[in-house]
Amino acid sequence: MKASRHCRYCLQPIVAGAKVCQHCQRAQRLWIPQIADLISLVVAVMTIGLFVVGYFQYQAARTDRNEAAKALAESSRALALAGSLADENRRLVASQQAMQAQIAKSFGELFTDICMGLGGSFEFGSYSCVLRNGARIHLQVPAPP
Repeated sequence: MKASRHCRYCLQPIVAGAKVCQHCQRAQRLWIPQIADLISLVVAVMTIGLFVVGYFQYQAARTDRNEAAKALAESSRALALAGSLADENRRLVASQQAMQAQIAKSFGELFTDICMGLGGSFEFGSYSCVLRNGARIHLQVPAPP
């Protein structure tokens, strides 16, 4: 009778020197299954570690993207505000220039009326008036800025 022993895994009787169980097909040496289990454990830990690192990178990228979107929205609002302020400034400058032109025209008409009322002659192109007695009235009006 051949010497027998039991399989480490399925506990069925096997030949004493057998390297593989004929019932469950598992190796009977201790170091082969342990190395396989160790390799599986290392691969599992690495897989979980890579998943965790990838998750944190995803969260960081998502946060950066949200911050960039907020900055873009703020800069768009600032640009729109700057554009509306520039339009308002152009409108005010045009209005100011129109008022200055109207004031100059009204002043010229008033000066002409005063000069003529005093019996003088008005010299066109300047604010000068020569009165009957030869006196000259000359107004120096600074140019608008």
